Order: sequence, then C-alpha cells, then structure tokens
Amino acid sequence: MLLTQLLNKRVLFVSGKGGVGKTTVSVALALLAARQKKKTLIVEMNSSGRVAPLFGAESAEHDEIALAPYVWGINLSPARCFEEYVLRQVRFKKIYDVFFNNYYVNNFIKAVPGLNEVLMLGKIQNLESQRKNRFAEKKEYDLIVVDAPATGHGLSVFEVPQVVLSAVGMGPLHHHAKHIQELLADEQKTFFCLVTLAEEMSVVESKDYVSALRERTELHFGFVFINAVMPFLDQLDVKNCESRETALLCRYYELVQQRAALNKMYVQQIEKEFADFERVVLPFQFQGLTRHGDFESLVKDLEKLCLTGPAAEVVPL
Repeated sequence: MLLTQLLNKRVLFVSGKGGVGKTTVSVALALLAARQKKKTLIVEMNSSGRVAPLFGAESAEHDEIALAPYVWGINLSPARCFEEYVLRQVRFKKIYDVFFNNYYVNNFIKAVPGLNEVLMLGKIQNLESQRKNRFAEKKEYDLIVVDAPATGHGLSVFEVPQVVLSAVGMGPLHHHAKHIQELLADEQKTFFCLVTLAEEMSVVESKDYVSALRERTELHFGFVFINAVMPFLDQLDVKNCESRETALLCRYYELVQQRAALNKMYVQQIEKEFADFERVVLPFQFQGLTRHGDFESLVKDLEKLCLTGPAAEVVPL
C-alpha cells in the first residue's frame, strides 16, 4: 500500500508508546494530506492541546478551528461530548441544564470506567459522518487524523465499544457503541497506524500493544512509522582529536554513529516483528519541531514515499 492510499481512508488512528512522536506523525500526515488538497481534521482526545500551538493558535477545547490551509483541529472534551450525546436524546438544552449539568453528574461521568472513551469515540464517528450541509453528499472532512492516547490508555479506548455492546443489550448507549464499533471495524474507512522508536523498550511495548489490539479489537492495521531514526554521518574529516574543538567534534561524531548503528539494529528487528505492516522510516529532526513550518523536511520525505512506496526508506541505513 502506498501512503497515497492510506490518505484515501476516512479515519486514521495514530498511537504508540508515550514519547515516540505520535503527535509529530499525526501533524505530518495531516500536512501531507493538505498538500493533496484534502480537508483534514486533526483530533486530540482530551489532551494537553499540543497541536494548535504548533500552528500558532490557542487550543480551543472541543471547537473545530482552522490551523492552516486544508488543516483543522479539535481537542475533544468528554464533558462536551456528554452534553452533545444527551442533547441528541432529549433535544432540549433546558432539560440538560436542569438534570444533567451539575456537580453530581459531572462526577458520575468521571467515575464510570470507559464512559469518557465511548463518548469521545462517538464524537469522532459523528465528525466522520458530518456533511457540508444537510443537502450535500460530500462529507465535511476528507480525512480525520486522530492523535490517539498512548499504549496503555489506547488499548482501553479501542476495546471499550465492544465492552459496552456486551454489557448493554439495548437502548441509546447500545446503538451509540454499535455505530462506533462499525466505524472502527470498517477496513474501507478506518486504519490504525503505529508509531515507534528504533529502541528496545519502544519495540517491546509496541509488539505487546499490537498483539493485544489484534486479540481484543477489530481494528485494521496500516503503517508502522519508525520515528527519529539517526542517520549515519559522512566520514569525519579531522586529522586528530587533540584540540578541545576537534575533541568535542570527534565525540559528537562517535555518539551519532553509535546511535545510528543501534537504530539500524532495531529497524531490522521491527521489520521482522511487524512484517505484515507497511513500514516507514522517518529521520531524526535535528532542528526540532516547534512550529508547523519545521515539518517541511519531514513532509517532503513522506511525499517521496507517496510516489515510491514505503519500501524506499528515507534514511540511509
């Protein structure tokens, strides 16, 4: 599968161990889709709001905001998701305010295991089905990229719709979970993308995560993005390392080469462990990624893969 085909899906869930760069990959995929003039929504699930500041915007809780041409963002709030869910059932805001919008119900939402997750997944399902207007056939967004929770919490997020279906045999919540489960299990619409580092702990945890997802969910798996892989440097042209400056340069060169060799070993292990995934190797970004303009190099690398396929690695190993 080419990356172009991945971007033709409706919803991409991007997840992995904490700290591996899943937000980086989510933003890069959204910018890549935007270059193809796909209206793309980046969804954060009740996070600290890291995406909007990359685009110079304030994180607007639960409101869709324009971030860049063809790129929008939203940070889901469980409380707002609950309000929207209740209003779809009772249809009167005053009833919601009187009976549901209070201290006891808010604490109830926080206390019930899995309720926040099913409410936020329901919002994503609504966003996927949202049309430009009531008479239009075209959907509001061409692609939704979900910056999903990290491994431990991520597993509970993806399995909770099935748990609700098993526990609740009928009624609005059952139908709500059923629609979510149908979206998650639809291979034509939804793919799961894994992000990992080429390091021992990340590879081990990613393997366990995917194994649990296969066993306990009906997700379909797309790509594994191997992030922040250190490239080998060209041969250092220094005659001796005796001066302070050259000694530091030599040590830096040595450390980079060691890191590159270690990454290479784990990239090869990932190729074996995730043989049925399409694998994309992303280079370490020396300049840092603090605003969306910093993603230019990374997006260009992904653009190359749209043409050549994921087998063409972007880091010389």
